[in-house]
Amino acid sequence: SVPLEKTGESCEYSSLLHAYLIGAAGGAPIEVAMQNGGITKFGAVDHHGFNLLGALYYKACIVVSGQ
Repeated sequence: SVPLEKTGESCEYSSLLHAYLIGAAGGAPIEVAMQNGGITKFGAVDHHGFNLLGALYYKACIVVSGQ
């Protein structure tokens, strides 16, 4: 088991207008969350998000904990 000493998060945001004008949003990969938290070994991965009227606006985040 890996001690959960640090936490990192990566999020993606998008809206229907953004997808129409620019294309699909990127992603919120685990690797980016690990880099943001200075994590080299992960012990837990979680996610949270928010959306407004389905695809009109959304935010999706990956949260990684580890050491």
